[in-house]
Amino acid sequence: MLSIVDKEADNAFLRRKKMSVRNKFKPTQSATIEEANLLCTWLAVTGRTDEACDILRGYAEKIPLERSRRERAEAACKAMLLLAWLEKKRGNKAESDRLSQWALTQDLITGARREDKKTLFWRHVEGFNTVAEMIDFCDMKHNDICVIYAEHLLEFVYFAQLGEHFEEFTPSDQLMLIAVMTENIQVLEAQVLGM
Repeated sequence: MLSIVDKEADNAFLRRKKMSVRNKFKPTQSATIEEANLLCTWLAVTGRTDEACDILRGYAEKIPLERSRRERAEAACKAMLLLAWLEKKRGNKAESDRLSQWALTQDLITGARREDKKTLFWRHVEGFNTVAEMIDFCDMKHNDICVIYAEHLLEFVYFAQLGEHFEEFTPSDQLMLIAVMTENIQVLEAQVLGM
């Protein structure tokens, strides 16, 4: 189903992740959708947006959505928002808006159903700000570090794509979002590239 091609630019980490997604991906299993989302996030932060978009187009809008399968629906929503964010970065605003509008109507992101968006956003910022200390304290493996930072970035992508639709999201919240995403991307890129 997914067209994932090994490239000369792939380091050992990306080669392993590509092989894993290629061998395990099933559109009905949330864990494999989440793994594909992480791979696309890692590709995107390392400047391989076209490759990430090609992979996302292979599954993001093709996941069978069922309300009774919330984990799968949430993973599909994150894939759509990641693709929307990447399309916006590539200057394709119409496609970005279409994908974001779909995700906005789904209300599937964990926490987004239970609390106001501003509280959820600041909870994610606080969580991101404690990651470095947690990594040092727990002596985490490289893979786990890359997963944690990518998962945080996927949560911030939610706000980057949908924040303008939240009444309680202020200009200062937007500035914090830009700052935290910039830092998240820089740290994650360095981790993925092994710098």
